[in-house]
Amino acid sequence: MDSLKHDLDSALIPASGRLDMIDQPTTVIEFYRESFKIFESCQQYFGRAREANTKLNMLKIDDNNETEEMRRNVTKFAKRYSELISRLLTSEHISSEEKKLFEEAYSIWRLCEILYFPEDPISPIAPDLLSWLEMQDTDFVSEVEATIAQPIDDLENIPWDVIQRATIHGNLAAVSALLETITDTCPDFYRNMVFDVRQLIDDKPDLPTKANVAIIASYVRAWRIWDQGIQDKILALDPQWGEYEQHSENPEHGSQQSNDSDYEDDNESVGEKNNAAYRGDIDDSVDKLIRDHLIEILEIVNGNHDTIWRLSKDWLEGVIAIIIYAQPTIDRSDIGELISRNDGINSSTSPLMDIYHSFLSFDIPLGLSLCRPWWLTAHLDDLLKYTDLLNDQCEAEEASMDEYSKAEYARHLVERYQEWPLAIGYLSCCPTHGSEWISELVQTTKFTSAQMADDVYTLCSQKGIKEAAGSISAALADQLMVDKKYSEAIRHYLEADEIGKAEDASSKVLDEYLATGQIEMLKNIPQSEDCHTSNGCYWVLIEYNEFHRLYKQRGDYEKAAKVLSKIMNSQKTPMKFWPALLLDALVFLEGEEMYFDEEQTYKMMGCLEDLTMDEDKEQYLQSLKVRIKHVKADASDKDADSIVEMLRFALSRNLARSVSH
Repeated sequence: MDSLKHDLDSALIPASGRLDMIDQPTTVIEFYRESFKIFESCQQYFGRAREANTKLNMLKIDDNNETEEMRRNVTKFAKRYSELISRLLTSEHISSEEKKLFEEAYSIWRLCEILYFPEDPISPIAPDLLSWLEMQDTDFVSEVEATIAQPIDDLENIPWDVIQRATIHGNLAAVSALLETITDTCPDFYRNMVFDVRQLIDDKPDLPTKANVAIIASYVRAWRIWDQGIQDKILALDPQWGEYEQHSENPEHGSQQSNDSDYEDDNESVGEKNNAAYRGDIDDSVDKLIRDHLIEILEIVNGNHDTIWRLSKDWLEGVIAIIIYAQPTIDRSDIGELISRNDGINSSTSPLMDIYHSFLSFDIPLGLSLCRPWWLTAHLDDLLKYTDLLNDQCEAEEASMDEYSKAEYARHLVERYQEWPLAIGYLSCCPTHGSEWISELVQTTKFTSAQMADDVYTLCSQKGIKEAAGSISAALADQLMVDKKYSEAIRHYLEADEIGKAEDASSKVLDEYLATGQIEMLKNIPQSEDCHTSNGCYWVLIEYNEFHRLYKQRGDYEKAAKVLSKIMNSQKTPMKFWPALLLDALVFLEGEEMYFDEEQTYKMMGCLEDLTMDEDKEQYLQSLKVRIKHVKADASDKDADSIVEMLRFALSRNLARSVSH
């Protein structure tokens, strides 16, 4: 048990204390690379944690502490991703389009952090939703600040729209400040009215950011008392029976007026004057406007759904306002039910709003399907699979949704940035079809350089992805052919089992050799078991290399001559290579020893005559002229006809010797 505990403890290390290892990204591609470091750390942690938990399960040991520790580490990884996005958004090296894309990604990620990866699942969600909502509309935040700084000189120009929306946003500090600016210009009657409303707003119990059951219960009790005070004040503001109407009828005494008609008649003129003075000669329409707006503010903070929906800019503001004021201790998983109960919600205002609606409704698959960019989907899906929120049912041989998300992101990395190492890193974490997807990606993507293809090949070989390595070999060979590196292309075609293409590359090597006479290019031709089954130029190259090995390295002229004769007489040898072979035979024909018998000599003579009579005669004669300087330096100044005569003489001499031998 102690060793298992140690396994889990060591597994937790990658999830903490690594933030300093992540660099500040200044471009999107740097961001992708840095986020991959977090992704790798995440895979390592959960891989080890999964192994340790498997051992615990086998021993039927239930360790809730370790489960909670894993939950906390999912939250840590989510936070590291969001901090990385935030740091990218401060860069001056990303385009406006990229900035907008990642601002939306950051907003979505933060919402998912609040909903699915909370640091404290027990604490109320409302404070975090408030902060998130404020982040959505920084322009309005600036507008509120500017409005507070602007004095209000006229009761008819009170910015009620700003006050109401600030209330919807839960920015009660701003609401209180705005109401305070109003009291400076109000007559006593309205000053008291506004002051009382402001006092209630200031007295609103603060939602605890960290909580346990006892703290939440204490908050609920305080909230209920405050909420009752709000309801009482709404009634008091009603001119039909509210306390302010009574005060306005006798402002000096604040008591009910006498029913005595004589008293009423005698004091009518005095009462009107006092009332007008107390109310500041406010027009009835303005009086009604002030009362109505104050009532609306109180109805919002009282959680009145109808008022909230009517005054909200969109459904998102409405939902969060209802959570703040009507259901401040709502469980995260119950938000979807809250949304479904309100017919006033319309989530079709924009694609981004549709995503918010899906995640707030806990329709996670739909939210993921709507998300862009692919970075967001891949990493969000990956973290969600470690929670109980995403139940991805799939057959044994069927890939899960998080694998498909990684595959799409990997394709984006390759097609847009040619980031093969990152793409392979993500796909190698897809156990079901990762290798197949890498092969498919290789086959459908054009490498921009042979070096890139070679790097990808090496990476796949190191990871043991054989299927992909084969596909990469073929793609790499194709690129090498474009770069005219034919010898290297042959090796990769053979690794990819592309024998036909290896033959084509071998033919190109022969052409290059005939044009330059440089034997070094032939030394890099790889020898494979396929050379014995080759029916073309690849076999010729292998045998010709063997000829040079025997002749120049070992000095075994007899065996070298046999190999040369075998190449010359083979049906696999193309006619274009005969001039080189005949000139290579010259040194054996002119020596003291005899290396070719009568039959071999006759065949070589036949090859020479065929060359001089072929329709491509001039091409072959030119090949003789180019090649002679590499074989017989003292004959390099001879013309093609002289070289042919020299070969005929040597062959005739050898034939005569072989007949008489």
